[in-house]
Amino acid sequence: MLTIGGLTVDQLGIVHTTKYKPQIDENGMLTIPTTFDALGGLSQDPKTFTFRNTIHTSLNGPVGSHMLGNWDNMRYAIIAPFNEATRLNGAPAGFTTVDTYWAFDEGVPLKLSEYTVVKPGEGPFNENGFFEKDGNTISYKTNLSNDDKLRFFQEFLVRQSETPYAKDIDLKEANSFLWSCRNHGELPNLPSDLWIESQEDLEKFERFILGASKEENAIIEGKMIQRIKEEAIKHGLESYGCPFRTCGANYWICPDGERVSGSDEFAASIASAWGDHSYSAQHKLEVFVNGQGILSFGERASPEEIQSLLNKHKGELTPQTLSLVEKIIGSDVYREASDFRKALLERPMMGHNGGPVLEMTF
Repeated sequence: MLTIGGLTVDQLGIVHTTKYKPQIDENGMLTIPTTFDALGGLSQDPKTFTFRNTIHTSLNGPVGSHMLGNWDNMRYAIIAPFNEATRLNGAPAGFTTVDTYWAFDEGVPLKLSEYTVVKPGEGPFNENGFFEKDGNTISYKTNLSNDDKLRFFQEFLVRQSETPYAKDIDLKEANSFLWSCRNHGELPNLPSDLWIESQEDLEKFERFILGASKEENAIIEGKMIQRIKEEAIKHGLESYGCPFRTCGANYWICPDGERVSGSDEFAASIASAWGDHSYSAQHKLEVFVNGQGILSFGERASPEEIQSLLNKHKGELTPQTLSLVEKIIGSDVYREASDFRKALLERPMMGHNGGPVLEMTF
């Protein structure tokens, strides 16, 4: 049996994080529109026309922040068994642990009939006082009192484990949270020599948290809420029999320390392609149509150039993407979007050194 990181297909669960409240129809079907559709599809404003017909998920855990993005402020998470997602939507267009995505035609969303929605809530909560599951919804706490912060350390970050000789205190989670607070220099007053090796160290960290300034407190609370949300996501995944895995930029950290990003053999059995979206034919197509890189933008490709790319990578793109792009390049909105971009790039503006600069209007 094929496995990835020791997991079978039945043990895979998708996680989609978003800032938007999920759409659920009267029959209980949850739908997630593509960015292309959310912006208006072929009726978009030519000045801001965007081609992005994909829905992105991670597997068995929320995606970790990295140089190309930060998802920590996404208040909602949608969890579903991978097999359920493929049953309703077909095989994904791309497959990796950190980015498994589907590509659709205009007006077609990702559909889920079996799912769990993780969302912010006010409480009261049963699960450690921080989150609670009710049907297919898990609400997590977002207003933390000082008592909540102390319980966060003792009930979330410090684990009690039985050994043949005594009870041991597991401080790995506490130190992981401490590291996240020290990361990026956001809390300069956090003692630089602090590392939690004892109850005394933990109490020292707690005193820092409780005595933090208003600005520091906002950062710390955000990190606590993010950690609580991750625990709620873990709870939801495990209810489907999907073990929680920590997602880094492009891999899982498995329980035994192994890093797993995927495998050609495994992906071939369940998805259209394997590999990072950034290096895929889908991404090349997005760059051509949008005329945009990570840090810059230029002219949109001509319909002839795009058609040539479609022909070259036809076997790597979904039929839905091929259909949509052929409609796009034959549309008035794409012609107008291309003309607007070209005129914008040709418009000289005077910079501080007297040279021309581009006016970034969107």
